Amino acid sequence: MPFPLEDKLAFEHLTPDGEFKFVQLDDKVARKIKIGAYLPPTVENDLIKWLRENVDLFACSPEEMLEIYPSVACHKLNVNSEAKPMSQKMCHQTPEKVQAAR
Repeated sequence: MPFPLEDKLAFEHLTPDGEFKFVQLDDKVARKIKIGAYLPPTVENDLIKWLRENVDLFACSPEEMLEIYPSVACHKLNVNSEAKPMSQKMCHQTPEKVQAAR
């Protein structure tokens, strides 16, 4: 069942297309990335060279994201823990609204 906001907002879900090949950025096993398999050789070589020179800019695991503070990455609900749970009263609609919704 989709969330109500997904019906109202148009989300663009990007899916990679085409064929890929894996490139190892450094000696760490986790640092593998995918690049397009059919890039021109000069573009592929320049891209791999740039990625390896700037490997420290990318995080492959949460442990590598040292500057992300929990206050930014986490949220909490502003809920009173002392409050008693309550059920909302059922809302009865007029027959005209029920027919219009069908």
